[in-house]
Amino acid sequence: MRSLKFRFFLGALAIIVLTLIGSVLVFNISLSRYFSDYQLRETARQLEDFEQHLESVYQETGDFSRVREEIRDYTAYYNLIYHPAPGPAGQDDRGGMMRDDRGPPHHEYQDHGPHHDHEDRQKRRENMMHDMPEEGFEIYVDNNYMGLITWPQHDDRSALAAEIDERTEEFVSDVYRFMIPLTAGLIIVAALLTYYLGSRLAGPLNRLVAAVSKLREENYDVEISVARTSELKALSEEINQLGNRLKYLERVRRESASDFSHELRTPVNNLLNYVTALEDGILEPDEETIAELKEETRRLVELSGRIKDLAAAEKKIHDMNMSSTNLQDMVNEIDRVFRSRAEEKGLDFKSSFSLHKEVIKTDPEALRSIIQNLLSNAIKYTDEGGEVEFLVRSIPQDELLIAVTDTGMGIDEEDQEMIFERFYRTDDSRSRDTGGSGIGLAITKELVEALNGEIDLESSEGGSTFTVKIPLQKSRQK
Repeated sequence: MRSLKFRFFLGALAIIVLTLIGSVLVFNISLSRYFSDYQLRETARQLEDFEQHLESVYQETGDFSRVREEIRDYTAYYNLIYHPAPGPAGQDDRGGMMRDDRGPPHHEYQDHGPHHDHEDRQKRRENMMHDMPEEGFEIYVDNNYMGLITWPQHDDRSALAAEIDERTEEFVSDVYRFMIPLTAGLIIVAALLTYYLGSRLAGPLNRLVAAVSKLREENYDVEISVARTSELKALSEEINQLGNRLKYLERVRRESASDFSHELRTPVNNLLNYVTALEDGILEPDEETIAELKEETRRLVELSGRIKDLAAAEKKIHDMNMSSTNLQDMVNEIDRVFRSRAEEKGLDFKSSFSLHKEVIKTDPEALRSIIQNLLSNAIKYTDEGGEVEFLVRSIPQDELLIAVTDTGMGIDEEDQEMIFERFYRTDDSRSRDTGGSGIGLAITKELVEALNGEIDLESSEGGSTFTVKIPLQKSRQK
């Protein structure tokens, strides 16, 4: 399989070579036409200079015969053919032009009279420029038609046309002797430059391919730095983010399996020990033993519920559904529900909302779960007579700030680093009394990170404050 660098090299080189060849062909056609036109105009200019000379001769002598003699000498010297107009001055007694039977076969002398002024002749000559080698050049002196100068015919072509073609061919050949080495040099330079650019492009792409291969092999420690172009840089950043995301999800998967195994082992072992003791007669099937069996069974049921909650949370983390959400309606609804719960427990529930954007783009289920988990924990771990404060703000830099403060038991400093770990509980007996599952804050943290946000904890004896910051995306209200 040919590499991208090789294919890029061949493709770019082919385009350059074809472009150069096409340019040379177009240049050849344009150059030939231009040089031919140049020679025609130069020949016409020389004849017009000669015509001016004849004007001077006539002004000095006033004799058309002397003018005709000058024309014959000129044409004889340059091997041209002179077809004089009839009459000494090109006019008959009536002032009109006479036909000259000695004129060239394809040329008519009618309408060549004094009424053709200089401007008319110039326009006529411009229009007939390309026909001049075959039709000839008309000579006028003092606005009198003196005759026609033509070139000898060879092989049904005039000598002027043959001479122009020959000179054009020689000129183009001289140009080609310069152009061919130059074109070859340009092709070599283009080949080297294309190869260099292909290497520069293929290098970052090869690193990107290697990174994707590592991801496929479940090696998520990927870090690529590409600064060649904005597109490749953006692609490398996406792959880096993908690697970090997959690494995080893999850690979540392993931790889930490990946590589930650890949590399941304790109640199962306790049940097994009770059953074995009953079989061996060590314990009697009294109310206390049955109560212990029920408690361990309840723990298993609770664990299965926690695992279900965890699976649902992980599914949400894997599949965030960003959509336009009315934030004002959401926080008002949550406020009503948890205010009622807090009042039932005898708590003072305070709330404060300051939203510059009512409609935002987010995952409404994830955001709702984050707020509900924080409020549930605050109410759960705050004793009767305490206070819970619920704060939501839209802050500068397009961030959403959510803060939940309680006056509960607080969290010890050594426990704060572990509080967001799955199945971690600061005090097992307290968790049982309050019904804590040990996964609420873990789920909350993972949902916050899935929304590219961050969560912080400040806690001391007498209360805790959980603060969440989530970047907002602008959304049009429909």
